[in-house]
Amino acid sequence: MDQDSTRARILSVAREKFARSGFHGTSMDSIVRAANLSKGAVYWHFKNKEALFMAVMEAEVRRIEEYFLPKPEDGKKGPRAFFMESGERCLEILFRDKELRLLWIDLALQAQRSKDGGNQFSAFIRNKVEEVSNKLISKSLDVFPQLKIREQLDLKDVLRMGDYFFMGMVVNLGITLDLEEAKAYWREMMGRLFGCEGIDERS
Repeated sequence: MDQDSTRARILSVAREKFARSGFHGTSMDSIVRAANLSKGAVYWHFKNKEALFMAVMEAEVRRIEEYFLPKPEDGKKGPRAFFMESGERCLEILFRDKELRLLWIDLALQAQRSKDGGNQFSAFIRNKVEEVSNKLISKSLDVFPQLKIREQLDLKDVLRMGDYFFMGMVVNLGITLDLEEAKAYWREMMGRLFGCEGIDERS
């Protein structure tokens, strides 16, 4: 098994373990055993459990990002249609993939348990929200030149409102919220955000 395959195997096993047992409930030894690798092989790729958890979450961020970063060919749809469709597709994946939902919930729990809010989990969330938000703004303005923001409403605020609303639904998916309800709420939210007074969408 080459280095890339070994790393991918470790990440796959760790993803399942972290989702099922949470960060604190998962030991590096349990990952080593489940991956059927030597301890040295695992630690060669990841220096500790925190680094492995962050690598798993980094991969999930990139996965979600793929759905929300518009591509040039999306320009024909207009921003409202694009974000509605992207959000619905992402909700479908999250609904089917319970491990993915659990990973995000556990990450948020670890950040909340930080005494000063400044630990690596909190920093990871803040940095990723900022990073993805900046990418989304840049891509959106490139792909949707008709998207104009008036002075009283900043695009970053609009995107963050959408993000917070979306993550609230993720926490409740499969518990108090079924998939069709989640999609309906997402469509309503996007309609309000992209149809409100602060945004002029000429598609």
